[in-house]
Amino acid sequence: MLTKEKMEEAVQELIKQGEVSKEEGKELLDNLMEKAEAQRAELSNRVNAEVQKVLKNVGLVRIEELERLKEKIQELEERLRRLEGDN
Repeated sequence: MLTKEKMEEAVQELIKQGEVSKEEGKELLDNLMEKAEAQRAELSNRVNAEVQKVLKNVGLVRIEELERLKEKIQELEERLRRLEGDN
C-alpha cells in the first residue's frame, strides 16, 4: 500500500509533467487517500474478524467477556454470603 508521502510525490510529478492541473492533482490525491483509507479499514475489519474466529475456535475469550464473568461471579458470591448470613 502506498504511503501518503508516496502518493503526494506521484501526484506532484504528474502536475510537474503537466499531465494534470493543480486542482486535478488535489482531487486525485483526495480520491487516492479516500480509497487507501477504505482499503485499510476493510483490511482491519477482515483481520479482526479472522482473529475473533481463531480465538473462538481455540477456546479463548475476550478480556471484556472475562471481566463480565468476574463481575457476575462477584455478584453471585455476595448474594450467597447474604443468604448464608440470613440463616
